[in-house]
Amino acid sequence: MRNKLTKTSTTLFLLLILLVSLISAKENATIQDPHNSDNYIALGLDVAGAALPFATGLGAGFKLAKNADKVSGVADVAKLADNAGDAAKQGDKADDFLKWLTKGPEDVSVYKGFDSTGKEVYTGITNDISRRQSQHGDRFNKLNPVTDSLTRNQARSVEQNLIEKGTNYQNKINSMSKKNQFYDRAKNWVSKFFKGGDK
Repeated sequence: MRNKLTKTSTTLFLLLILLVSLISAKENATIQDPHNSDNYIALGLDVAGAALPFATGLGAGFKLAKNADKVSGVADVAKLADNAGDAAKQGDKADDFLKWLTKGPEDVSVYKGFDSTGKEVYTGITNDISRRQSQHGDRFNKLNPVTDSLTRNQARSVEQNLIEKGTNYQNKINSMSKKNQFYDRAKNWVSKFFKGGDK
């Protein structure tokens, strides 16, 4: 009897881990694909499940039901559990990136520096464009803001993108190293930012 109880407890524990992983994966999917209505339905069911006793996991159940035709055996369930765990890890990384990206006040501008011929030769970031112009002295004919009201890390991401796209820029250092753990995600964020996405 005790052996049977232990097996039941272990099975329930593994199912709980699977459900938590699926919920985390679903929340990450909602962030990454905000136009997928299934993600919002599942998230809504989880919110409802949190309010109703013994009804948790409704969103995960919805996602499982939507994909039930793709599951044909224990191996597929195990693969689904592995994928859910991987997605939960990706969700944690996405959360870390968003925390890094939005850290601090939104008071930084990205600017371009132009020489006396009007050629774009530099890009930089500042929280006071007038002060920065005087710090540069006569190095540039003018500084034009590209965008403003960014956090420092958002501005660094935009600046790095402009440095990499610019030719013959006088920038001596990169704003962000390619070894930075968020480098690729920052590049993707900048691309969406310039296409009209949210900060």
